[in-house]
Amino acid sequence: TNINTVATNIGSVNTVATDISKVIAVANDLAEAVSEVETVADDLNEATSEIDTVATNITNVNNVGNNISNVNTVAGISGNVTTVAGNNTNITTVAGISSNVSTVAGISSDVTSVANDATDIGTVATDISNVNTVAGNNSNINTVAGISANVTTVAGISSNVTAVAGNATNINTVAGNNSNISTVAGVSSNVTTVAGISSDVTAVAGDATDIGTVATDLAGSDNIGTVAGAITNVNNVGGSIANVNTVASNLSGVNSFGERYRVSSSAPSTSLDVGDLYYDTTLDAMRVYGSSGWQNAGSSVNGTSERFNYTATGGQTTFTGSDNNGNTLAYDAGFIDVYLNGSKLLNGTDVTVTSGTSVVLASGATAGDVVDIVTFGTFSVATLNASNLTSGTVPDGRITGAYTGITNLTMSGDLAINTDTLFVDASADKVGIG
Repeated sequence: TNINTVATNIGSVNTVATDISKVIAVANDLAEAVSEVETVADDLNEATSEIDTVATNITNVNNVGNNISNVNTVAGISGNVTTVAGNNTNITTVAGISSNVSTVAGISSDVTSVANDATDIGTVATDISNVNTVAGNNSNINTVAGISANVTTVAGISSNVTAVAGNATNINTVAGNNSNISTVAGVSSNVTTVAGISSDVTAVAGDATDIGTVATDLAGSDNIGTVAGAITNVNNVGGSIANVNTVASNLSGVNSFGERYRVSSSAPSTSLDVGDLYYDTTLDAMRVYGSSGWQNAGSSVNGTSERFNYTATGGQTTFTGSDNNGNTLAYDAGFIDVYLNGSKLLNGTDVTVTSGTSVVLASGATAGDVVDIVTFGTFSVATLNASNLTSGTVPDGRITGAYTGITNLTMSGDLAINTDTLFVDASADKVGIG
């Protein structure tokens, strides 16, 4: 029965045998304490996974791998095994009369002689008168008499001999495959194992391409190993897949933002477009790119003003970085006053103040000269006037001078005007001063 099962699934067995090195590679990986294939399979968590099928039946796959020489032997004699299976009844018959077959084999030449003289023997039996003629052949009869036991034996198993003759082709086939049959018998337990997992073998054969791909990856680039080693990152991506998909759907916007906004310790000089932003980590300031180059997006000065103090060395012209108090110079170009030993320098003539990070004297200073710098914050205040006041109460102290165009003025209590009091007489419906 097992042999029949193997024969029926011989195509799958052959497929497994052809790719056995790959099956073994996968099996060895699955046998590890931490299997990369299982890690990937668990992480992918597919509803139906071919790799999961291999992992679930790894014992069977290992059995195939460990007994591959036997499987290959069965595959190589599949035709013979099929022939044996088809002639099982005849083989059983021959086995039951094996001693008789051996006896016939021992006198095969005599049996052949008798068979060749069958007509003559029939004639003797039919016409006894010819026995007299036999007498003239006494020596021949004596020869037959000498093998009478053998003749009797043949006569007693005539039906068996007939059966053997009728199955000569099958017997010759079995005899010709004796070594193969012995081989199959020697691996009968393995054949039984293969037959018991025939569906699994078929499944493995059906996934031969995928298994080959996995085995090739394990032996070469080992991408599976890479994924397994980074499984935490894979899980993190999987857990945030909605966000990943959102980024993917808005990739052009993400790329545009990456091109528009940068963080650097110095001003970028490539891929510049009007409106580009970069955060200057040196100055701790946001800068924007305009038609005239990089400029501060907001004031570099914290508050309304800042002060810096430097002591010059001989011939020094440029003052930048930390001052005598450890403060780092930063200013909005043009919004700065520079003093040398208390005397104010003229911007653009005596000193250049355009970089936002340094001031450059037109002439070198003398050692010990004191340079004081005052920077101003840049901001604008919206125009504020009476037209902006649409609600609320104006304190008395804010009402001075002459006011015109005031209508619908509502008072609560008396209103003092200089030393007099303006009051409302509600009963007389009049306003008076007293």
